[in-house]
Amino acid sequence: MATSRIRSGYQRRILDELLDGPATVTALAARLGLATSHTSSTLRTLRQQGLVTRDEREGVRGAPHHLSPQGMLRLQEDALERLRDATRASRAEGTNVLLTRDGPLVVLAYGERIPSDLIWLPPRRLSVEGAPLLSSSGNARGGAWCAVRSAPQWFDLDTLEPCEAPPPEMPLGDIRTWTQDGRRLALVRARVMSGQDRWTMPPGTWFETEPPGESPPAALNRSRVDLGKVGGTDLTCKPSTPILGQLGEAWRRESLLMEQEGLIVLRSSRPSPGAERPESLLRLWMRLRHPRLRGTELDRRTQRLLERLRGDRRGRPSAVAHAALAAFGPSTWVEHETTFHELARTNEEGARAIWEWVLEHATDAVQGEWTLGATHSKLLRRVITDGRCHLLIAGDARLREHKRGTWLVDTKDERWVHLNEVTRLRLTRDQHLPANQTTLWNQPIPSSAAALLEGETSALAQSIERNTTAKQRQVRRALAAWPDGDDELADALEHEHPLAAWIASSEDERGRRWRRIGGRIPDEWVGLHTPHAASDEWLSEAANRARLKEREAYALELARRYEHQPRPHPDASLRQPVPSTARLLTLREGQAPDASDVSMWAKDSMHFSAVLPKVWDVLNPIMADGASAPLMTWHAWISIPSAPPSIDTIIRRCEDLPSQWWAPWLPEWLPNLLASARGRRWLSECNIVWPVVVAAMDSDGPPGLAPPTPAISFEGRDLSDVHLIEETPGTAALFDVAEGVIAAQEGRPTPVGRTHPEACWLVSPPHTWPTFVGLGPPNGPVGAALRERRLHR
Repeated sequence: MATSRIRSGYQRRILDELLDGPATVTALAARLGLATSHTSSTLRTLRQQGLVTRDEREGVRGAPHHLSPQGMLRLQEDALERLRDATRASRAEGTNVLLTRDGPLVVLAYGERIPSDLIWLPPRRLSVEGAPLLSSSGNARGGAWCAVRSAPQWFDLDTLEPCEAPPPEMPLGDIRTWTQDGRRLALVRARVMSGQDRWTMPPGTWFETEPPGESPPAALNRSRVDLGKVGGTDLTCKPSTPILGQLGEAWRRESLLMEQEGLIVLRSSRPSPGAERPESLLRLWMRLRHPRLRGTELDRRTQRLLERLRGDRRGRPSAVAHAALAAFGPSTWVEHETTFHELARTNEEGARAIWEWVLEHATDAVQGEWTLGATHSKLLRRVITDGRCHLLIAGDARLREHKRGTWLVDTKDERWVHLNEVTRLRLTRDQHLPANQTTLWNQPIPSSAAALLEGETSALAQSIERNTTAKQRQVRRALAAWPDGDDELADALEHEHPLAAWIASSEDERGRRWRRIGGRIPDEWVGLHTPHAASDEWLSEAANRARLKEREAYALELARRYEHQPRPHPDASLRQPVPSTARLLTLREGQAPDASDVSMWAKDSMHFSAVLPKVWDVLNPIMADGASAPLMTWHAWISIPSAPPSIDTIIRRCEDLPSQWWAPWLPEWLPNLLASARGRRWLSECNIVWPVVVAAMDSDGPPGLAPPTPAISFEGRDLSDVHLIEETPGTAALFDVAEGVIAAQEGRPTPVGRTHPEACWLVSPPHTWPTFVGLGPPNGPVGAALRERRLHR
């Protein structure tokens, strides 16, 4: 093949730039940093030579220029001639060579397989003929990251004719032998992405491939949207936003969107039976249907529609209720805002309302799937230009005409990201159906270890896999492995998702894992470590971060261990609430507690009702600021026992102290609470089992304070204000006591209780009970109290 170089640098740069696609004179001048006049005159010369064509269908001004087949051949001839010059003299070192460098555009010849679409050109080079490669240490000039612009073309250097590429499975060593023996090299065109100003390697330089010595290009780390890895590398692509895309397969769109953080709008392949939607979305939908409605009338109609959709309003569904069901499908309407919006089962009207809601209410990054048609182009432009929209994809080309910034597209079996008009990279993508097949926790995510152990879940997470972040998805994987654990999964999650790794750990491995990631575990999840599997060291130190009930369980376990081994002296490392409480729990009658243990326990009063009777007589000298709320409440009471308590004081004592301590004062306090609006409000909300408190009215009172003498009774006490409280399942225990007392005062038969059929009998002395009372099984706290009172009457 006869070859010749392109002598004009302007012509070579413009022809090379047009390889990436057609461009106008103005666009070419801006991309190349040339004057518009120089660019225009050079294009005129290239058109006359037949190397460039101009599309004049819409006029000459602003017409795009295209590279002709002759122009492509001319570029190839130029590169081959430079390749021939670079390989005339044999070299002992260097597998690859830099042929040309025109601004950010470079042409390379590789004697080995190109590792990826993103290549690193090293800073070091061969200095003089036959000299070894220079060390890169101390070289302040640095290397350069380049994006490959086209597939490598292999040539035989003897004939300069195209030849076959080496088989993909051929090892690197064999490829080098194959290229050197047969004199074969691959032409590669690339564009420098970063380091251009510091990378000073001149054309004709031979070099070896080496690991990158600098951080990835800044263009790959401009947002939080993770599009995956750049093909052939471990570099994550997080380009600038907004990112628009076309992904044909629904499961690929779903997989990509569900890996992002922030607010997600998606048409799921497996939608939940009742998608969770905010009430504010329904109000906005009503406003779109009735633009003239404002204020209270709009709120009234929305509330009436909500009652209809929830089934709270009887009668035939109205036309607007039918329209809402058609717009959003079966939905669960909630007061709080959600971070996942389901497009499945919505019609065009519902999808439009969802996107309008996103524009009004979104506070975080928005990622979504666009399903609306061309009639909603104005809304689409608003979404794209909104700074919160980071990623928007569709199943077809409906977003292409709105393309601006980053463009993502699936073509055949490949995924490409176009970082700008001229730079694109191939991304790795899932080759199999995504984690629909992965075992996931199929219930709402618990808020803490206690909620998980007790089977409680948060009502704010009803959309099982949808209203979630990528981090929460890993937590779901971990929860699916609980309680047996999966240490291989935990190991894989440990670095980026420590909480998920903690949950997925087996019981035997959890202690060792704590040493590595304990500092990154939220306090509410510390209690997942079972007490019997924890070491003494962990119980003495890390357990102090857990919640109260969990700390009490850890202190009890440590107390059992102290009972069978010498109790350690409370030195500085053991002056923590859990070990101090454990030592106090081992005290026997007549044993004096250690003052430092009592001081520490006073700040975190675990096992309050069990420990305080052992230490109350030594507390007064050490009471100080920082004591726990129950201890302060007890101390204030015994300090001035005869002072009439206010309503807030009564409530504080009832909440902070064990019920058997204040039960003797109940006949005096309960009428006061019922007579006060503040007291009635508290009574309607508290969870105290009042019949059990009545059963303890003959108790000994709190430590340091004797019960009143004579004992206080309900005789003559007015409890009729109980009827000012709404009767609900939560107030059933209160009504049992009040109605039992009122019936006894009026001489009526004892009524049947709500919490237990015989609950009202607890307000009467046991010797007045019929024989059958308390004979049943002791089901629940009221049943147990009845059995206890019957045995000791």
